Amino acid sequence: MSASAQWSQTGDNHTTGNVGIGITNPSERLEVIGLIKIPAANNQDNNSPGIVALSNDDFIYDGEYLNHYGFGFHHYSASALNGRNAYISGYFGIDFFTRGGHRLRIENNGNVGIGTITPTAKLSVKGRIHAEEVKVDLNVPGPDFVFESDYVLKSLDEIDTYIKTHKHLPDVPSALEMKENGIKLSEMNMLLLQKVEELTLHMIQMKKDNEDLIKRVSQLEGIK
Repeated sequence: MSASAQWSQTGDNHTTGNVGIGITNPSERLEVIGLIKIPAANNQDNNSPGIVALSNDDFIYDGEYLNHYGFGFHHYSASALNGRNAYISGYFGIDFFTRGGHRLRIENNGNVGIGTITPTAKLSVKGRIHAEEVKVDLNVPGPDFVFESDYVLKSLDEIDTYIKTHKHLPDVPSALEMKENGIKLSEMNMLLLQKVEELTLHMIQMKKDNEDLIKRVSQLEGIK
């Protein structure tokens, strides 16, 4: 073809040959040097995105071959998202599909959802997570205040009365509350640590009381 006022055919190579835009020696069927803009149908004058859908044939992307299921681009609100591909856009968010099913969403506010299309946090996962290690930055203070001299430690009798009335430990949410609201790992771990520290103080006091009783018994036996 030659470029003048319009495209015109100059040869008869209809089914073979490589096409280059911005390059004189294209190495693939289509090779473009520069940016490509694909607006939606009948929206050439605005920024509504179109679709790039690649078939099952081999295709080179970033130096690698994408094959079998293809690859595509679009924002996730479009009705055309019904294939087995990955659909991507930068403004509305990013959705990933495999085998016709939705797998992952990145919202335009930065929230990421795996197994859910409505992520409410930086990472929302609907399903199990398997990891070797999870590090949680604390947004609540550690419970070392339990060991301060002015800390009021509930007596075991007080705790016993509370448990009989409420059916759970003081300061700890009930089973129903945890079922309805879930738990926050950092808060719950610190709360459980607080209970361990309180229990440790009770055990220390019980040891002192026990030693005092043994001493008194020894004194009584000595009197005999």
